[in-house]
Amino acid sequence: MGQSTRGGPALGRALCVFTLAASGIVVDLTGWWTTGTGSRTLMTLAVPDRRLDTRSPGGLTSRLQPRWVAVFPCAAGYQETTTVNYRAGSPVANAALVDATSGVCAQTSQPVDVILDVFGEAS
Repeated sequence: MGQSTRGGPALGRALCVFTLAASGIVVDLTGWWTTGTGSRTLMTLAVPDRRLDTRSPGGLTSRLQPRWVAVFPCAAGYQETTTVNYRAGSPVANAALVDATSGVCAQTSQPVDVILDVFGEAS
């Protein structure tokens, strides 16, 4: 299950992960916010903006079988890496950093409803 969070450790500090049972956990650093000095990128946060919502007017999502969705820069084309994998049933949330210069494209393994919100940009 993909999950993301805003915040995290200050540079040079540890990030601690605790579990109640033996678990396989992957933690990815997808970006950071700085003053824009040196080689670091300044992340500009924005009010979330819903750019795509393919759900029916009732707001229900359809996912009939387990499959995947890949989101990528249009100019790069699909790179055979998924952004989110899901099982049939309840909706799944995920986050991705995508270079939107050439547009943002998505590929799915089967028809599925997709919701795309933009919440910031790197400069």
